[in-house]
Amino acid sequence: MCRQLARWITLTIKPGTPAMHLATCTTRAHSWHPRSTGKERDTESGNDYFGARYYASTMGRFMSPDPLPWIHWQRGDKDDQQKFAAYIEDPQNLNMYAYVTNNPLAHTDPTGMSDLIFDGQAHTITLVSKDGQVIGTWNAGNNVAIHAPPGEGGGAYTHGPIQDGTYSVASGDQHGATTHLNGSPDSAFGANGIIHIPDAKGATGDTLSGAGVHSGREDKGGPDAKTAGCIRTTDEAMSTINSTAKSDPLKTVTVQNNSQNVQQWNATAAAVKKKDGQQ
Repeated sequence: MCRQLARWITLTIKPGTPAMHLATCTTRAHSWHPRSTGKERDTESGNDYFGARYYASTMGRFMSPDPLPWIHWQRGDKDDQQKFAAYIEDPQNLNMYAYVTNNPLAHTDPTGMSDLIFDGQAHTITLVSKDGQVIGTWNAGNNVAIHAPPGEGGGAYTHGPIQDGTYSVASGDQHGATTHLNGSPDSAFGANGIIHIPDAKGATGDTLSGAGVHSGREDKGGPDAKTAGCIRTTDEAMSTINSTAKSDPLKTVTVQNNSQNVQQWNATAAAVKKKDGQQ
């Protein structure tokens, strides 16, 4: 156990060290929970929690089957049947307990399902597959108005941009957006709907129950256009996200490097509310 601990810190054991001190070292090594993929290890079972399911590192396998509904594609429409044919061409996909198609040196699996990662400094959103592969990266912004824009809240005070964290995708949207579909590129939500993240937390600390990821407002700068709290990206991004989610369910949206955006919004909001006589 002390050798395992030495992967993270330098440990020197002098000759003649009492056994009780070595036992203390063992206890500290055991209390180190995050593993090489950054996942939490359950101390009772020894399994790693990947969000959608648990992974047994001793066996190199997940403890439950992949929730991907590929078996049903063979009875679906033409597109589903084509996906089914492509999926079964790789025999590794038939093992629904395997980790990243038995190729952990090349891939990682962030949650056991696909994920979105928004970077507030880079102003991008990245779609990562269940196999840990980057499917695409597009321009995106979390440029939140103080008062909600028309069609997105009607002038009410917003709760600001989304704080850094990992948030769950609404269960109804894990296979793609289901609301605000078929709009124009210039509409509030674009042509491909919104992926909701109802547990997202805004700059004010309030939960943004209606927040999500969508496109729209191409006539006003697209990803740079103001929102009422949502992350705005491109129609191309949303189209790819929706099509991918049909076969690789979307589990989480991670927001990172957005703290400066949050701080700036809070300062601006305080000044606006003071001018409005709200403080």
